[in-house]
Amino acid sequence: MKQNRLFVLGVAIDIMTTVVLAGCSKQGGSSGGSSSGGGAARSSGRETPASDFAYDATADGAGVVITKYTGNGGKVVVPAKIEGLPVVEIRDYVFADKYSLQGGYGSENGDAITELVIPNSVVTIGDWICHGASSLTKVTLPDGLKIIPFHAFLKCSNLITINLPSSLEEIVKFAFDGCGELANLTIPDSLSEVEIGEWAFVGCGKLPLAVRAKLKELGYTGRF
Repeated sequence: MKQNRLFVLGVAIDIMTTVVLAGCSKQGGSSGGSSSGGGAARSSGRETPASDFAYDATADGAGVVITKYTGNGGKVVVPAKIEGLPVVEIRDYVFADKYSLQGGYGSENGDAITELVIPNSVVTIGDWICHGASSLTKVTLPDGLKIIPFHAFLKCSNLITINLPSSLEEIVKFAFDGCGELANLTIPDSLSEVEIGEWAFVGCGKLPLAVRAKLKELGYTGRF
């Protein structure tokens, strides 16, 4: 009986040891990656309802184009699908502050948007998309995006964090002009050839030196 009791206890100890080791392994695997790694983790959150947007079908009817944001601000997570179709494009001015633009373009509450997450279904974003959105602090761009267009984030004066997708081919001039708080710009290691327009990062004085060096390596010749 004593031998059997020890055998049972031995099994219990083995089981407890396995659980602890598994827990340690899981904890180690969930730790954050290197700050110089290739890409930012996508923000989580519930998708913003389709009723917060005006939209239309693409010319071929295969996708959705968002033409206006009509919500109240806060965190905006653009839905990957609307009415069963993929959202593939966001037009000019959609999240811009209406009162920072002549002609009344933009959103009534563009200045109230604090975070913007654009899904990987989107392949095109428009000029002035977030112009003057002064409450915006974080943007997550889609993995397939090729161009950050003209004045896309001009005067987003409190933008702190944004990622450059590995698919990126061009950053048009003045794209981040006046983003004085921009300090966390994630550049994937795989990004090696990008056409960067003049003054694309002018006024971005808080970018770390390593990030500035990487942008120059990619071809940027303007001021920060």
